[in-house]
Order: sequence, then structure tokens, then C-alpha cells
Amino acid sequence: SFQRLVHVKLMSNVSSLVLGTCLGVVGTAVVFYWIVPQRKSQDRSTEVPRQQVAVSTEHMESLDEVIRLLNRCVNDGGCPWTASVTPSEMVGWLSSECMEVQQALGDLPSEVALQKLSLELGDLLFCTLMLIRLVSREHGLQPHLPWVDAVNKVKRRTPYMREWGDGSLATTADHAKALWRAAKQRELDS
Repeated sequence: SFQRLVHVKLMSNVSSLVLGTCLGVVGTAVVFYWIVPQRKSQDRSTEVPRQQVAVSTEHMESLDEVIRLLNRCVNDGGCPWTASVTPSEMVGWLSSECMEVQQALGDLPSEVALQKLSLELGDLLFCTLMLIRLVSREHGLQPHLPWVDAVNKVKRRTPYMREWGDGSLATTADHAKALWRAAKQRELDS
């Protein structure tokens, strides 16, 4: 089946972990909300909690524009490079963009580094969306399925979340990771 073929090809690639993480993060962020990163106050002694921010019309217009650009690049008569690139090659580009994001994160907290990080995150987002579109073009994947899968996976693996969980409790990051890993293992075992 297509899913098995893609799974085997991706698992043989070192970038498969990066790809899965990127798809999950991007899908969840776009579908649910944008997160304002946790920041320390000026004196760096107290934490400012993360905040959930509603997706504004401006955010949605930016996302719509990204999708329009992407479709224009991929459709017939679009970008010659995009017409020739394969999903496997795109995974390489995606992996490279993940490394650039990691480098930009290491340069924080300067304002210049934050601008560089924003640019690199934009590249990462575009490459992830491009990969989905290329797999759709080459193999017939319905483009909405990775979004649905990302949402479903996050919900399955975060049972401690009040909005959709089963009442499990995670009071620490380590406990949340343990619950995630346990849910993942149950999925692998079934």
C-alpha cells in the first residue's frame, strides 16, 4: 500500500524523525493555535507563562497566501524546480531547514536572531507544506490527511489535556513525555 511504501522509504532515511516531528508541529500549530514562546522577564528571574493566541484574520490570510504560492509553484506551468523535485529530495531540504532552525535557536535571544529564526521557521513551514503537496502529486495522498493525522496523534498521545483527554494527569514535563511514549508504544504494539 502507499502508506507502507512511504513508511518504509521514510524510515530508511535518517530524516524520518525530523519529518514526523515537523509535520506534527506544523499541523498542530496551524490547525489549533499559534503559541507565543515562553520568555523570561528582563531580570530573567521569573517566567512569563505561555499564552494561547487566537488565530487572527491576518494569520489566516498569511496561511492562505502560503497555500496559494505553494499551489502555483506545484501546478502545471509553475516553478520548473518544483516540477522536477521528488518527495525524497524534499525530505533532504526539510532536514536542512530543521538544522538551520536549530542553529538560529542557538543564537537567541537577540532581536536579529529572532528575525533569522522567523525566516528559518518560514522556510521549514513552506518545505513541510511542499512535501505534503509533492506526495499528493506523486502518490495521490489526499493533502488534508497529514493535518488530520497530526491532530489525531496529538490528541491520542496527550490524554492529560482537559479539552480532549481521558482524565489522565501530567503534572511535570517528564510525566507528559512518559504518557506520550506509552501511547506511542501502544500504537506500535497494536
